[in-house]
Amino acid sequence: MASTSGMRAQMLAELPRARWAPWVKRDYIWLSKAILENGNYGYEWYGTDPKEWGDHANGQYGVLGIWGCERSGWPVKTEEW
Repeated sequence: MASTSGMRAQMLAELPRARWAPWVKRDYIWLSKAILENGNYGYEWYGTDPKEWGDHANGQYGVLGIWGCERSGWPVKTEEW
């Protein structure tokens, strides 16, 4: 869920980077793959190309998560912004 990954990424950005880097990587992969064609996030992602419309609440959590990953030192691609 975008809300879980998004909030966890924000929290991990406040912790020591070296210890929590695998968690940041996992959340970043999930968040970057779950972006819908319209740039939003849906409620869940199961590893396939998402085809739904999404909603703004999950979109906000998704963006917070990508930002948290970037704050943790993870390189975020420009097209994901």
